[in-house]
Amino acid sequence: MMTYAQILEAQKLAHGGDTSALEALMSEDFTWTSVSKSSLASQSRGRSEALEWFGSHEFDYESASAIVETPSAIVAEEVGSEKGIGRMACMIFYRIKDGQLAEMRHVRGDAP
Repeated sequence: MMTYAQILEAQKLAHGGDTSALEALMSEDFTWTSVSKSSLASQSRGRSEALEWFGSHEFDYESASAIVETPSAIVAEEVGSEKGIGRMACMIFYRIKDGQLAEMRHVRGDAP
C-alpha cells in the first residue's frame, strides 16, 4: 500500500530538483488539479507538467501529516513556505489506483 510518507519524501526530493522518486509513484495518466488559485498557470496539469513544477519550485515544509490513509485514497495537510509566494496551508487529496498516484487535488490558503 502506498503511504503518505512515501509521497511526502518523493515531493521533498522533487522540490530539491530530483523528480525521479515522484515520477516513479505517478501513473502515466496522472492529473493534478488546483481547486483554488495557485502558482500553477492553469488549474489542471498532467504528469510531465506536474513533475516540471515540483522540480522547479522550492517548498519548505513546517508540518505535514496524513488525515486519512486507505489503499485507494490519502488526504493530507501541509503547512510551509513556497519561495516567492510565502507561507501557506494546503489540504491535498491523492487518489491511488493500481498502486500508483493517479490524481492529486489541492486547495491552499493562508497558514494559521
